[in-house]
Amino acid sequence: DSDPKLAAIYNNIALLYTELDNNDEALSHYRKALELEIKFLPSNHDKIGTTYNNIALLYRNKRHYGEALNNYEKAREVYLNNLGKDHPNVASVDHNIGDIYYKIGQFDKA
Repeated sequence: DSDPKLAAIYNNIALLYTELDNNDEALSHYRKALELEIKFLPSNHDKIGTTYNNIALLYRNKRHYGEALNNYEKAREVYLNNLGKDHPNVASVDHNIGDIYYKIGQFDKA
């Protein structure tokens, strides 16, 4: 796994597994993509944020809210550092974070 182009391939395979409702395989491929993105891209690259966001979505769908929240927070940090606080990706992640807090009953944080 020394080719940075593999990250995009892993992401695409993960999307296909997500469409097939095979979240475990999707998660495995997103993790492989993330590993390569972290290795080859600048730490604040928005592709890294998008992969964290996609991983968080899978965890949210599996009702693993702690893991979802952790990955949404990582996505938010990447997006803030790269795109700025007014970017729609930041707003989207903030919405998703609020949704998780709502689902776990922490309404003051939602």
